[in-house]
Amino acid sequence: MDALGSALEGDSPFPAGVRWALRTGATPLPAVVDFMQAAERRGVDAQWVRSENFDELAADIDTQVSLSPALADHVRSQRPTPIVQPVSIAAPEGGRFPALRLSALPVLELPTIVRRLRLAGPITTREARSLLKSAAARGVVAARGNAILAFGADAKLLRAFGPSGGVLDGEEVLTPESDSLHLGLVYDALTRALSRRRPLRPILKQRGHSLVVANARPGQTADQAQRERDRLAPLKSSYGTDLVGTVPGTDLPYAEGLRLSLESRDGRWWCVFDPYTWVDFPRAPAQSETSGAEGEAERHRRSPGPAGDWRRERWARRYNPLWSSVLDSWSHLLVQGTEQELTALWFPEEPGINAAFKISRTTAWSPPARTSTGRRNG
Repeated sequence: MDALGSALEGDSPFPAGVRWALRTGATPLPAVVDFMQAAERRGVDAQWVRSENFDELAADIDTQVSLSPALADHVRSQRPTPIVQPVSIAAPEGGRFPALRLSALPVLELPTIVRRLRLAGPITTREARSLLKSAAARGVVAARGNAILAFGADAKLLRAFGPSGGVLDGEEVLTPESDSLHLGLVYDALTRALSRRRPLRPILKQRGHSLVVANARPGQTADQAQRERDRLAPLKSSYGTDLVGTVPGTDLPYAEGLRLSLESRDGRWWCVFDPYTWVDFPRAPAQSETSGAEGEAERHRRSPGPAGDWRRERWARRYNPLWSSVLDSWSHLLVQGTEQELTALWFPEEPGINAAFKISRTTAWSPPARTSTGRRNG
């Protein structure tokens, strides 16, 4: 830790940023928290990475990093001989219809470029978002050193970052499959795109993003409120309960929602959604910088009391037929028509770069079973 701290005293420390891996649910030592906070103050892009164990972390890195053939052969040559060896097992012919439905929508197109700005000095992503909010400018941003990557109208971005010496610096090609900063930026933009012009509210957290059903907004006309109720009617019918309300016996608001993730599998991108019931638990006083990194959702799952029991009981009785109907209703709410083009922002006549997606409404299904020869059925 002393060596890492000393490195912060040099010029341009950690130019590629710092990623500190933590086991899910664990709290880092105070010395680590102090180091990460000091790194942020020096303008280092310091981020927490959650993983169940080192093997899973290494496997995730392996899927995201492209090594040269020579280096890949060298790294993999150090692997021990597997104890478990593949064997041929006779398998019956599988049916043509898939066995399992998955809560994942194919993302047919992702944004390919993003606006780049240069600032006079380094900045963190959190600081960049704060500047954007202070300037009342809509956008999706991520920072790396003194560079900012952003979706938004150029004029609004300059309004937010101009006082910090920000200037437009062209465009950058997005490679979310290999660049974690790009992946996080696209993930943020996708969450906003799925909530825009829908009766849904985005909740962006370091641990993961969610969409929850929104209450009626102040200033809505009666016609607007009715249109939103009409759009939510199939979802309410699928659940068979109110989509928003107050947990019985408490004053805690709740809303049905989705946890979202953006994942690449088998050469394709998927928007994975996990229905859950969001409860507005009061935030516990922060003990350290990582209280937020631990994730509000994780604290909620461990919270005892009537709200936690009520939520577990609410989902314990939702069996497969209801799940299928719920997935149908959510996919119809998220995607209108067979396919839909979505954007994270709205500035049709202003120069800038928007985050545009094309998403299919057809959820993924499990592949049919293989035959004993290894050939896929269907």
